[in-house]
Amino acid sequence: MALGKKTPVTEAEPEQAPAAGQTPVKNRRRPLLLAAGALLAVLSILGVVYLFAQSRQTVDALVLKADAPAGATLTADMLTKRTLNADSGLQIIPVEDADTILDSQLSTRLPAGSLLTPSHVTVQLLPEKGTSIVGVAVPYQKRPATPLQRGDKVRIVDTPRDQADPPSQGPIATRGTVVSTEDHPDTGVTVVDVIVPDGEANWVAARSATNRIAVIIDSRGE
Repeated sequence: MALGKKTPVTEAEPEQAPAAGQTPVKNRRRPLLLAAGALLAVLSILGVVYLFAQSRQTVDALVLKADAPAGATLTADMLTKRTLNADSGLQIIPVEDADTILDSQLSTRLPAGSLLTPSHVTVQLLPEKGTSIVGVAVPYQKRPATPLQRGDKVRIVDTPRDQADPPSQGPIATRGTVVSTEDHPDTGVTVVDVIVPDGEANWVAARSATNRIAVIIDSRGE
């Protein structure tokens, strides 16, 4: 019986060693990865430290102690402070800038505890030349239910006596601009400070004393 031919056995070629002066690829990559990981860890730690430091930075902001109407003149005893995070994103007036706003006027009514912002303060002194501010006492039933606001353009109208017939001619009226208001629930009256032409201030004041005036809003202000 014939025997098959033997298949020659091929010996595996030995791995070639790297040439002199060359470093294996794996060995070359490992230190780079370690260095990159260490750098990333350091950057992460620095980021956490920065965020923590930012959260600890604070600023003292000016706050109103009590309710204040629009047009009120700011004085030192009206102000207190509140400590906030420096990165709160709120518009404020820092405590160190208090001297710059004293004797200025509020541009809007603010409740107690309100943070003061630059938009709340106006350096315009009222009244301007040629105008006067008159305080007008208006019964609730003779003004709109819509609250009056600083800057509202209004008409102050002479009214007949209670229960009297309406006038046959149009009533006397003058136009003005609201500066501030103050309600008096115990008497049912709102006192409205109004800027009017100085030539009409006497008439408005005299009519206010008789409680025979009404206020009409023509356009809204601030």
